[in-house]
Amino acid sequence: MTLAGSLRAYVATLGVFFVALHTLTQFGTGPSPTSAKSRHLSLQHDKQEPKSSQGQHDDESIEKMRSWRNQYQQLCQDERSTKEDLLRSLSELLQPRTGASSEPNNDEPCKYTILDFGANVGDSLGKFIDSGIEPCPGKDLDKNPPRLDLDTIRYSNDNFHKRGNPLIRSSRSIWKQVESLPEWYCYYGVEGNPRFTPRLLSLEERFNHDVLPQPMRRVRFLTQTVGAGKDGPTKIYLDTVNEAQNFWGSSILPAHKDVVKSDGSVQAAASVEGITLSTLLLKTAQKVEGGHVLIKMDIEGGEYAVLDEAYQRGVLCDYAQSNVTIHLILETHRPDVIGESNFDLEKWRNVKQSLRDCGVILQTGRDAGR
Repeated sequence: MTLAGSLRAYVATLGVFFVALHTLTQFGTGPSPTSAKSRHLSLQHDKQEPKSSQGQHDDESIEKMRSWRNQYQQLCQDERSTKEDLLRSLSELLQPRTGASSEPNNDEPCKYTILDFGANVGDSLGKFIDSGIEPCPGKDLDKNPPRLDLDTIRYSNDNFHKRGNPLIRSSRSIWKQVESLPEWYCYYGVEGNPRFTPRLLSLEERFNHDVLPQPMRRVRFLTQTVGAGKDGPTKIYLDTVNEAQNFWGSSILPAHKDVVKSDGSVQAAASVEGITLSTLLLKTAQKVEGGHVLIKMDIEGGEYAVLDEAYQRGVLCDYAQSNVTIHLILETHRPDVIGESNFDLEKWRNVKQSLRDCGVILQTGRDAGR
């Protein structure tokens, strides 16, 4: 073979090699290290939130809230200011975002986290936000505190006639204890009733993308999902009679009195996904010193299985003993209400006491979660 022929053969061989290399690069022989890692990001629960454009956006929103709070506090302390001045300040707080949001959804675990089991129509989200606004003694806002209108995501004069609320009072006390504010928190609401799914998904979109500043760092709703003793498919039995209370008696327990009133038949049940407190906590909350998790639970008798699982698995106590402050606002339901004639009261007392002993700050009551 001549020298020219040898060179042509060599170049052809190189061409085949580079075509093959390009094909492997484009399609690969399996998942790349990067793609494999990205599939598991939501399961990594012990790392710091990354510094990203989303983090910068969050910081800017928090700074705007801080600036507004300072102005509001000055109005509160100014003897010349009136209730109308405060209402005007509140009405100007949350403004529509101009233009489409370019911020990506970020589901990294958070240092400050709210887990809301029993989100219903989203009203407890509004109460958490309301609890971050201090009442103004002497200007009638202590007796008639401001309430956020979830339909407009605005404060208006129409919302100042409503009385205080146990969840607002409890949350306000907790913010003072841990020296935090609602806008620092990632909120995760768990709700099983499929009737509320469109509303909750709409609220999530609007809170995350449509208003500035954001009154919560992040809002996510797990719709058609219930707190349960194990992860996986399950059923929720629907309350269809308490319309004025947003069907608050729906339960994973078919003998719950409101389910029975609703006929408790197969037609009044919905297939949903069960999630344990341990799983949700690991996916959403960083286990770092100085972190805070606020859990609100009002799930019509489901609390017993959910907290027993958390106690048996030890995840709540593991966080608490890692210097993460854990507050649990728990509404309990009597055995006769949920139809549990063989309820083990002694076991339940032991679960609650064990959680307290390991550092969980537990607040219980029939109205604690409302």
